[in-house]
Amino acid sequence: MNKEKKITFMIILVLIVILSIITIPLIIKYNLEKDKENFPEYKEIDIDEDLLSDEQTYEQIKKDLEKDFYFNKLAIMTDYDYKESSTENLQELLWHFIFNYELSNDRYFSYTDSANGKYCFSKKNLINAFKEFYGLDITDKYNYLEGYYKYVYISAKGYCLDFKRVASEYDNNIKIAVERMSMLGTTITTDLYVYEYYASSTNEKYYENLLREAIDSKDYSKAKALVENYLNGTVTHKQIQFKKNTRGKYFKYQILVSKKLVY
Repeated sequence: MNKEKKITFMIILVLIVILSIITIPLIIKYNLEKDKENFPEYKEIDIDEDLLSDEQTYEQIKKDLEKDFYFNKLAIMTDYDYKESSTENLQELLWHFIFNYELSNDRYFSYTDSANGKYCFSKKNLINAFKEFYGLDITDKYNYLEGYYKYVYISAKGYCLDFKRVASEYDNNIKIAVERMSMLGTTITTDLYVYEYYASSTNEKYYENLLREAIDSKDYSKAKALVENYLNGTVTHKQIQFKKNTRGKYFKYQILVSKKLVY
């Protein structure tokens, strides 16, 4: 390479570096803003094995999860194990898929009918979204979905899901208390208490505040008594195994296992 070509090459290289310095932060900023727009209730929670090994950060991560809107919705998941899933529980999977999907994340809809609470996905997006949320490939089960006509119907616009119906079937408040958590690789395991109740009156709001205080102080017996005796709710002790979708398009979390604990 002669001297003139070397100079030209260096100039091009410098220009590439300068453009990278300018554009990469802009791309990152755009993605963060878009992510906030698509998941308006989400606050980033950093979870890794090193952070969980530190007592202070461990407790903070538990508190952050307890307050996370999307994780609270994930916590009411029915019994599920991605290794054993079959078409027998496909209706439940469909229901929780709809319940957990953030409607603000509308860029993957092929059609929206917000007045009637119906939103449609293409076959490709629905299959990809199921895989992202459940770690489950439903390609060979896809045709079964149309049988669950309460929640889905097929049109020229795609597979249309009835978000309004699911919302009408569940309007409880949810609070959770993370009892313990651990991480192996990218899989996070949490033992937690799920409190489901409906608080409508001022008196019930008072007990709801007491519940929050009981959770913060890890007084799980008091929290259970408050929900069952004053909020007419239920308490479920369960284990959730999940992954964070760091670059998730459809969901912030992937559910792997949900099961009740009996101890």
